[in-house]
Formats: sequence, structure tokens, C-alpha cells
Amino acid sequence: MCLGTSDDDYMFVKGTVYDVHCHPVHGASVEVWQADKTGLYYHDRCRVQFTADRQGKFSFVTTLPGKYLLGYYYRPAHIHYRVTAPGYREVVTQLYFTHDDSLGANDPCDTCNSGSAELIMDVRAPTADDLVQIAQLVTFPVNKVVEFNPVMGH
Repeated sequence: MCLGTSDDDYMFVKGTVYDVHCHPVHGASVEVWQADKTGLYYHDRCRVQFTADRQGKFSFVTTLPGKYLLGYYYRPAHIHYRVTAPGYREVVTQLYFTHDDSLGANDPCDTCNSGSAELIMDVRAPTADDLVQIAQLVTFPVNKVVEFNPVMGH
């Protein structure tokens, strides 16, 4: 999604769109966008929209987003999500990363919920299965994996 140079820190992001009964929502439209590694947003970069598969699954490779100033404080690194599907309420949220010192009370956006545990994801090393999936998407090294599963209500 947001590609840089071969020296950048790349991350495999994967997930499943579920309904409130833990059933996958196949065909959900998933739109994601983020700042680049320096914290800048671009209208035509670092943004993609795709459709979840029959099991509600989606995945993409991107760089770790950078922080940016909002007033006098930095927003935590995050990826925006907008998920839609017929018969479900739209979900608009943000994915955050553990160990970010700008989360929660340190986030200048007091309505962004960056202290909410269900939005803060662990970053881990890829498993053998992850590496197979990553190889289907890109040919360069990816050393981080994050999983985020949006939940849609009716």
C-alpha cells in the first residue's frame, strides 16, 4: 500500500471482517489509508480499497506509518480503516501499535480512541504461513506482522 525504499521497515497487515456473531463478512469493502514513514499524508499515495474474500479475509503490505504533530503533540502511528458491506453499519476506525508513547492520554486527538485496547495491536515477526502469504504479494523482505479484525454490526 505505502511503499518506500528497500531500506524501509515493511509490515504485513492481515485480518478478517466479522459480524457481531463472529461470522466472516464476505465481500466487505475495506478502505485503508495512512501517513507515510515521515508522517505525511498524500491524496494519491498510502491509500487503497479492496474487497474481503469469501472468508472475510484481507491483507496488504505497507511501511510502518510515521507520527505527525497535531498542535504541540504527536499523534500515535496509525492506519485508518473504513469498512462497508450491504446490510451492515459502516465502520470507521484506526489501528494503533503497542509500545507507542503517544497512545491514550498522550494523544492530542481526544476523540480518536487510541487508548482503547481493542484498537492497539501487537507487532510480531512473520510465521512460516505469513511468509507464504507475503510472497504472493511482494518480492522484498517484510519483517513485521499485524493482525486487525474489524467487527460490523447490523
